[in-house]
Amino acid sequence: MNSPRDRIPTHDEIGQRIKIGERAILFSRHGTQFDGVIVQRGGKRWFQPDEYPEMFIGGIGNQRIMKEENNESR
Repeated sequence: MNSPRDRIPTHDEIGQRIKIGERAILFSRHGTQFDGVIVQRGGKRWFQPDEYPEMFIGGIGNQRIMKEENNESR
């Protein structure tokens, strides 16, 4: 029912833990890329892109996610 791709994972591609409030990059091998922050709403983790603050992504599908190195709030 809940595949790992139907949610925002707790660890990135290289195994680093991504906590609520930390910055991450959501990207695909086709060149799509979003910078944003991991937020929690209603008990679920969401990815909120910087470019579209009104949008919340609830699952990564075939995308990849990486924790940003410098994790300071913008």
